[in-house]
Amino acid sequence: MPKNLKFDQKDTTEQQEKKENPFQRLADNWPSPYVSRADIEKFSGGLIKRLTLRKLDSLREGPRGRVKVGRIVGYPVQELIEWMQERMSFYDDPSSERVKFRRRSRNE
Repeated sequence: MPKNLKFDQKDTTEQQEKKENPFQRLADNWPSPYVSRADIEKFSGGLIKRLTLRKLDSLREGPRGRVKVGRIVGYPVQELIEWMQERMSFYDDPSSERVKFRRRSRNE
């Protein structure tokens, strides 16, 4: 087997892992086990806005495991990652790395 072909297979495996769990790197780099709602934009790289998350929480469509300490609302990192993965969908163009979020139906 040529070395180049083996290298291409490795790239394909890495790309597949990235596509399956693209947000795990966010969790690995976050210094705390919780993300406050105020820091959600920083955590998500701007994909999710604080007010959007507040609205989704009021509709009971936000991440599970929400905690509140005083006036501060926070989310466990792993629950937030799972929630982001449930809501993401990729554009049809395989070369595009843009991710869009879809709204879950109330029946889910």
